[in-house]
Amino acid sequence: MKSMNILAILLLSLLLASTVAADDQSNVFDVTSSKYGGNPDSDITKALTLAWSDACESMSTSTVLVPTGTYKLLQQISFEGPCKAPIQFQLQGMLQAPKDRNQLDDSWVYFTTIDKLTLSCGGTFDGQGELSWKEDKHFHSTPVDVRFKTVNNSVISYITFMDSAKFHISVHASSNITFQRVTITAPEDSPNTDGIHIAGSSKITVSDSYIATGDDCVSIGDGSTEILVSNVTCGPGHGISIGSLGKYPDEQPVVGVTVKNCTLTGTTNGARIKTWPDSPAEGVAKDILYQDIIMMNVKNPILINQNYCDKGKTCNQMVPSKVQISDVRFKNIRGSSLSPVAVKLDCSQSMPCQNVELSDIDLAYSGDEKDEITSECSNVKPRITGVTKSLTCANLLDLPIEGSPSPSTSPPLEPAPVQQSPPPAPVAKHHHPHPLLPPTIVPPPLLPLAPPLSPPAEETPPLPPAEETPHLSPPPKVTSHDPSPPPPSPYPYRRLGPTSSAAGNNNLLKKPIDKKEEKKRRGHSEN
Repeated sequence: MKSMNILAILLLSLLLASTVAADDQSNVFDVTSSKYGGNPDSDITKALTLAWSDACESMSTSTVLVPTGTYKLLQQISFEGPCKAPIQFQLQGMLQAPKDRNQLDDSWVYFTTIDKLTLSCGGTFDGQGELSWKEDKHFHSTPVDVRFKTVNNSVISYITFMDSAKFHISVHASSNITFQRVTITAPEDSPNTDGIHIAGSSKITVSDSYIATGDDCVSIGDGSTEILVSNVTCGPGHGISIGSLGKYPDEQPVVGVTVKNCTLTGTTNGARIKTWPDSPAEGVAKDILYQDIIMMNVKNPILINQNYCDKGKTCNQMVPSKVQISDVRFKNIRGSSLSPVAVKLDCSQSMPCQNVELSDIDLAYSGDEKDEITSECSNVKPRITGVTKSLTCANLLDLPIEGSPSPSTSPPLEPAPVQQSPPPAPVAKHHHPHPLLPPTIVPPPLLPLAPPLSPPAEETPPLPPAEETPHLSPPPKVTSHDPSPPPPSPYPYRRLGPTSSAAGNNNLLKKPIDKKEEKKRRGHSEN
């Protein structure tokens, strides 16, 4: 009798296990299944759209699966919510954009109105943007390849983005998104191929990633608050930039940006803030920290440029910028500068920069031996600590300097060893990955279905600008085997003034948007 009971229990356990497995499998929407009919080396736009639609209707966590292989997306595709439960997009293969973009509008891939999205699994978005780089006026292009708009509480990890027509990734009107262990590559001479552009969004984290493009590795536009960029290897490209700001009349403040523990190699700029002259309205950029940065042969390692003018544009530089820059700290920045002017703070004459700090700056000149390293400052009197005389606004003779060390005679620093797990290597076709790119990672296996992500973290209190910045620990690593929510916000600042409340942020996101103006702004090409 006892043996029969044991046998019954075993049979019941097997039945329950098989039922759970069947339920899990029923929530995996494979684009290559007979239901959707997607095949490698063919256009799967329709199949992928149907798979997403079915997954989005699922009442429990679902998975859209694109298996290993190369697939074409020859039309613009929109992954639209809201979905009824958290949703995973597991991209194991490569999706290729059309070389001729006449059938596309303002983006190639569009994620919108989604909560709790996980995009992962080692796959690639290949923009095939070579024709767009020729800047042929008769050739239609798209300003953004992969666009995230009103996407919240989401994670993008172990994904490669390559060779976009212009911007690789745009994040707009979104909150609490983590980009971790992503790889973004395009040739150094590909114009306007920014890695990640962020605007009108809060609590966006970019970490443990490799970005090498023809423009900014990360660019942070108006309306951005509580942004963290950490452990990013950048170069070639135009650096990690805030701006450009002050071009449009309705821009929102940029408040609370932290860039730390990054390495920039061979970029035209390093830590940069850029605003246009002759601004149509006043703007704000404040509570900004660049800390623990290594610069290797960077042309402009530390730069505030309030007379920015995009290549090919006409600017009235006789009228100063109306963007007020304040509470900016450059701390522990080391390495080498390709240009003699390693530190340049060119602030607005009508709105001089306020409360700017330079501390522990050690940059050696790596350019022409007949020149010496120096610095230039205008319309600003920064607080300076632990910086050699040549880097302390050499054209201003009356600045007090605290703890100034002797000029550095040591050779340029070598890049710091990469301590975090490396991102996957990009799929190179016509160009080669940067030599700093870590070794290839084997794409992770199919992810298990995950529980719902937790809500975003509460805002932290503001940090007084005069106090020493606390050391921030990087956010917990997110792997493709654990699509858990982004970590609680580690940002040292929160938005100040009228935009600090949740209601203020909602008003910003719900503000009516002129589609023509938005398209013009997001498609704007920046140097």
